[in-house]
Amino acid sequence: MAVCRGHAEHTETLPAPVTGAICQQSQVALRFRWCNLHRIRPRPPLSSSPDRSPADTLHRLTTTTKKSTMRATRPLEQLLKYTLTSPSPLIRIRGSPKAPPTLAEDFAIYPSFFNEAECRQLLSIALWKLDRLDVTRKRGSRRRSASSAPAAAAATEDGAPLQDMFTGTYGFEEYREALISNYPPVAGDVSWLSRLYQLVPGLEGTTDVPPPNSSTHALHLSPEGEILAHVDNVEASGQTIVGASLGAARILRLEDKEDKQHGWDVLMPSGSVYMQKGDVRYGYEHSVLGYNHEGSHWDGERLKPGHRVSFMVRVS
Repeated sequence: MAVCRGHAEHTETLPAPVTGAICQQSQVALRFRWCNLHRIRPRPPLSSSPDRSPADTLHRLTTTTKKSTMRATRPLEQLLKYTLTSPSPLIRIRGSPKAPPTLAEDFAIYPSFFNEAECRQLLSIALWKLDRLDVTRKRGSRRRSASSAPAAAAATEDGAPLQDMFTGTYGFEEYREALISNYPPVAGDVSWLSRLYQLVPGLEGTTDVPPPNSSTHALHLSPEGEILAHVDNVEASGQTIVGASLGAARILRLEDKEDKQHGWDVLMPSGSVYMQKGDVRYGYEHSVLGYNHEGSHWDGERLKPGHRVSFMVRVS
């Protein structure tokens, strides 16, 4: 049964009797009715709407994100981190990959680096920049493509996260990307983003956002898109890359350049951040699997398709 976009966000705020497959308008009405009945002041939903621009969403999210960040931010050394050398629910081994001496230092994933409010503000920043450079997203554009369908499709309670942020139609087929040299004034205080940059060697201790000598890049991958196996150009992209995943989960595949049967698959859920450098980055090819790939499953279940934005930083 189809449901309206935004259903997933509000479901957890409703009691069990009213969490069915209902449209967003009906659900919000039920939510307010239930809150009034119990004398609770409801919190307005944070989701975007088709007629709300990323800048409008950013302005609305700023206050909420500040409060959530003050509650949730912890020192980097206290965040849960998984490496390729330790058992992890987010990493699976393929074959018998080589283990260079620096393996434990050359890759890490932080499964819950950003909370949902931070993810929403960061995603709004990325979409604001991507839309400004995308002529197909100009107001009044009526172009439609395969990648636009999931943005207009319903979000179910067990679907991919943050899909209500991807509104309207998109004119690209697989991916679009943009460099982010500054942040929009409407984004407000983004100092909480400094801890993402601090994961990059050479940017430790930075408080500027973005810091000097850094490069910030957003890549929007459509549900139909994939990133084929490749090795980055060290001169163009630096020794280390740090990437935040926003939206639908994807699988990062690391495979031996000589024998592709050996390597690792890494699940990248929304809010997670990975760090890749050294031998893992340049001794192995890496790719982001498409949803139709035989490897796009985890714990026996296929991944939920959806839009994903990767927010990547490196030393320029």
